[in-house]
Amino acid sequence: MGPWAGADLAAKLIRECESNCDQDYIPFVLATVPNNTSERSDFLMGRTNITPAYGIVHALKELEMLQASIIGIPCNTSHAPEIYTQILMQIDKLGLQLKILHIVDEVMIHLRCYHPYVENIGILSTVGTRLSNIYPDALEQSGYNALSLNEIQAVKLHEAIYDPEYGLKSRQFPATALACKIVRECADDLIKQGAEVIILACTELPLAIRESLLDGVYIIDSTLVLARAMIKSLEPGKLKPWHLKNPGRETRVELG
Repeated sequence: MGPWAGADLAAKLIRECESNCDQDYIPFVLATVPNNTSERSDFLMGRTNITPAYGIVHALKELEMLQASIIGIPCNTSHAPEIYTQILMQIDKLGLQLKILHIVDEVMIHLRCYHPYVENIGILSTVGTRLSNIYPDALEQSGYNALSLNEIQAVKLHEAIYDPEYGLKSRQFPATALACKIVRECADDLIKQGAEVIILACTELPLAIRESLLDGVYIIDSTLVLARAMIKSLEPGKLKPWHLKNPGRETRVELG
């Protein structure tokens, strides 16, 4: 989706794979076609009536032609029901034989497996993802209490992602100091609210927060979770073990 987010997913597919040589890595194809896909948040905010589903499905058709079978879409906002339902309908209509891993569902599986005893989980996302309510709904269904930014902070975070001068989606890399400052201020706000875990519910946010712990609070990188789920789905024996920074704090729960 966002080019940097796609590159980040590709890097994590490599990093999380057990290997001793080139031939040990899993095969994957990265499709980056932003010019064909309308902006997801703009669609959910009513700024465009062109659904991003068209561009996404076009990329999926090309991926299947390249023999891809398992798909990860590194964009949380594209999993909003208003977009994701259209993707599934078009896939069914075209008869594509693809298994798409739903990034929000995979984050919920990760939480239940590695953080089953926490209660309060903070969410950092775009305004589009916020409007869709996909994370609060999923968290509440899983028995967690969802914590969100207030509207002013949510808009600031959105600008830290999208602003053409300093935003994470801009041409600047690494992430600008201002974008990182805003993202961390928003994370601090959630920690003050009592967040025990914070989900980076936008795949550009790992460009600004690379730590897995902030002030003792676990940071869940949705891109990393998706990468690990893709490896596990394709070749589970090649997935590296998951290591918590403070393994005494949480207990791993085996899920069937």
